[in-house]
Amino acid sequence: MTKSSSLPLWRWSVLLAIGLASAKGTETRVAQDGEAVLPPIQWTFPRTEPVIKPGFNGEADAKRAAACSVVQDGAVYQMYYWGQDKQDQSHVCRARARVDEPTQWEPMGVALDGAFPFVLKREKAPWLMYYAQGGIKVALSSDHGMTWTPIQENPVLTNASSPSIIVDHEGQYRMYYTAFGTKYKRPEGVQSAQHGENLPDIGVGYATSPDGLHWTKPLDGFLIGPRRDKADPYEFILSRPFVLVEPTGYRLWANSHSTLYRVRALL
Repeated sequence: MTKSSSLPLWRWSVLLAIGLASAKGTETRVAQDGEAVLPPIQWTFPRTEPVIKPGFNGEADAKRAAACSVVQDGAVYQMYYWGQDKQDQSHVCRARARVDEPTQWEPMGVALDGAFPFVLKREKAPWLMYYAQGGIKVALSSDHGMTWTPIQENPVLTNASSPSIIVDHEGQYRMYYTAFGTKYKRPEGVQSAQHGENLPDIGVGYATSPDGLHWTKPLDGFLIGPRRDKADPYEFILSRPFVLVEPTGYRLWANSHSTLYRVRALL
């Protein structure tokens, strides 16, 4: 798949692990059909302990700290992550670290209420934060991510969560997100004690926008759905995508679920 594609097509790649990691790729290879093939990424884990634990930002993340989005602003990394308090209320919490000390984070409080943030840094326009709160909502920041203002009460996308956004070479915004379908009866023999007799139908959705604020879904269903009976064991969730733009294509990671959650890569 190349960046000139009007609608990205994805192929399964290697199984990856999740954690704090640094990565190093190799040179791009070319398949027999002439299409560039992105190489596997080799991950290393410099530490086994989390860099941020529950309670890092006080009561706001006393129960849970997860699902981060990190942007670099000069010599500083700014992190936005999902915090959940002991009353199960969700907040987008903030932290920061020096680029030369990426494991030493400082708590910066709560940005706004919501979950699963993704922050898009823009050089000549306000930064954008996409976050989950009854769908996907958008907030703006004109002070390098220090304070945020939601643009409207209603979400820009419904039945959606956990977005990842890129801006392509033509200036079009592309969103990849967790999309929720209709539950269906659990097939015979499929193990899922957590979900009972009806399984959720969750895949990766896709939307486009000319400005990052107004979004259109060009597809009726998932861009990438769970593999269901084509996977062993049966897979019924593909969620929380993250997309990385590279010179010869896009790389996407997403969480699949059958009996366990796994992080998978697609090219």
